[in-house]
Amino acid sequence: LPVPSPAVLAASLRDPVLRARADDWRERVETVVALRRGAGAKGREVAAMLVAAWYGRILWDAFGTKGFKLSDLMKRLV
Repeated sequence: LPVPSPAVLAASLRDPVLRARADDWRERVETVVALRRGAGAKGREVAAMLVAAWYGRILWDAFGTKGFKLSDLMKRLV
């Protein structure tokens, strides 16, 4: 799934159509991640946290800051 840019994310907060598309994208990405992390509530919870952290990192990387490794986060979550 293509990653929306930070500008698209910001626009999606104001536009109801874009907001629905962004929510659909997030749900699809979380579903894919959850399938890899295991079934059930724990897998979905970990997936939601990983996707939020991943997208947050993309936003901060746009400012040139050095982020953390998502693999390190994943080790702590599971």
